[in-house]
Amino acid sequence: MSSTNASVQLNQAKKNATAKIEEARARKQKRIKEAKDLAKAEIEAYKLEREDKFRIMEKNLNLADGASGQMNSEYLTESLHKIESNYKMNKEQAIEALLYHVLNVTPELHTNFKTNVA
Repeated sequence: MSSTNASVQLNQAKKNATAKIEEARARKQKRIKEAKDLAKAEIEAYKLEREDKFRIMEKNLNLADGASGQMNSEYLTESLHKIESNYKMNKEQAIEALLYHVLNVTPELHTNFKTNVA
């Protein structure tokens, strides 16, 4: 009878051990799930923070580009006005110089030209 009683106790001990192992596994799974959820939340918060910083930097950069773009636009406009005024002032002189050189050609031989003297 002692062996039957020992066998029952052994089976009961196995069941208790199995139950404790299952409880431990369940607790471990729960802790792992909580850790994953916490990590996801931290990652999402960090991502949002970085995106906000990026948007702020992008906004500041766009403002800086806008200011330099306006300066470039002003410089371009000023340069175009200078070119146009120079064109208007020198137009007649340029046409006269061009016509003079086209109409008053004096033919002469190039210094490197060799005549065929036999």
